[in-house]
Amino acid sequence: MTIKELYRTVSETLTPSLGERESAAVASVVLEYLEGADRTLLVAYPDRECRTSPDGVKSVLSRLSAGEPVRYVTGYTYFMNRRFEVTPDVLIPRPETEELVDTVIRQWRGRGNVRAIDIATGSGVIAVSLAAELQAEVTAIDISDKALGVAENNASASGCGSIDFRLMDILSCDELPPADIIVSNPPYVRESEKLCMSDGVLSHEPHIALFVPDNDPLLFYRKIASLAARSLAPGGMLYFEINEAFGREVTELCRDEGLCDVTVWKDMFGKERFVKASAPTL
Repeated sequence: MTIKELYRTVSETLTPSLGERESAAVASVVLEYLEGADRTLLVAYPDRECRTSPDGVKSVLSRLSAGEPVRYVTGYTYFMNRRFEVTPDVLIPRPETEELVDTVIRQWRGRGNVRAIDIATGSGVIAVSLAAELQAEVTAIDISDKALGVAENNASASGCGSIDFRLMDILSCDELPPADIIVSNPPYVRESEKLCMSDGVLSHEPHIALFVPDNDPLLFYRKIASLAARSLAPGGMLYFEINEAFGREVTELCRDEGLCDVTVWKDMFGKERFVKASAPTL
């Protein structure tokens, strides 16, 4: 099988279920995974014979055809130009989260002795990015010991082994360490929204990191805002990724906790996806 044939086989196999655009994107990821090269190889050497055996290609296609997300098949993804391990114990990082982290880094770059907390760290992409880009002292919290194992592997691989990983249920937490930055992408998808989600997400990604009850969809934001109001240094910042349906409500609960300069802003898709708030200055 040639490089061109591999790409075409993956793309054509997945098009009925994913559509042309997504199947082409998945085929590019598979090309990198199996052949160790990006799509430029397809352009430059389309007739080069693949190193991957037919059985290897068949195994990958079988998993993808069954709906398994391509990033779980490959075992890695990219975030802020770094490669991260991902397993079914953690969510696959989304582009929106990268937008949020980019905003935090741009606003805090150049400041010294920054202390940051990442709540619901998952694979650790936020914690590692803040430690690497801001040289921040980072505490990363998650309720899942398996997720923390993945995050710790990613921190070590990125040269950020000094991150303080803590196994903790944030809803039962009474106090956080003093911090200049608190960032959280907590569970925010309502149970009733499952009907709108793909089978790939529902069948493979960890529900504990995704869903909140319909009768209390803001429970994590309420708790984290309360903790942030007590632990942020004067002028410190709280950053949330949110459900697009609750920008006003998250803004109000931040204000109710005494945080100020509360702002909601949209992601690349035009959806209200982020909220930031400041601790009052002295």
